[in-house]
Amino acid sequence: MDGSDKIRLRSETVRKVIGTVPPLPVRIGTGILCLIFAALLAAASLIPYPETVTAQAVIHKSGNNGDSVWTAVAEIPYSLISRIRPGMAATLEMEGWPAADYGYISGRITAIDPTLLSVNGVGHFKIVIEIIQNRIPLQANQNAEAAILISDRTALQVIFSNGT
Repeated sequence: MDGSDKIRLRSETVRKVIGTVPPLPVRIGTGILCLIFAALLAAASLIPYPETVTAQAVIHKSGNNGDSVWTAVAEIPYSLISRIRPGMAATLEMEGWPAADYGYISGRITAIDPTLLSVNGVGHFKIVIEIIQNRIPLQANQNAEAAILISDRTALQVIFSNGT
């Protein structure tokens, strides 16, 4: 192999290409792409990405009429047993009382029964949700749909998390 096959880095043609400033449309396009990428990162750091679990629940009443406590019992898939803890927030949408018209009922998880229940071949466990705010007349054994907030991270945190 002789030296004539190699690119001559010190030739005038190569120096001219290296020393030439890119045309204006290329410089502006690169700047616009950088601004779009920065805007997407900023949006991803601000956009909430809550993770919730929904389950069917049944309303129960305990205590006397004067100091009665309303609770809801729901069955959650057993795969989430390590992610649900007492004190977590829950919202309930009552059967017959659409949340769009009457709002949600607030509650919090007060107890977890880790006993494995098999429902249609899928493992579940029971949780008890104490009803905190109630604007709807409740009935014992009334059905509801419970939504439990598992994590409240931003989209950027979800993207860069290690699967946790």
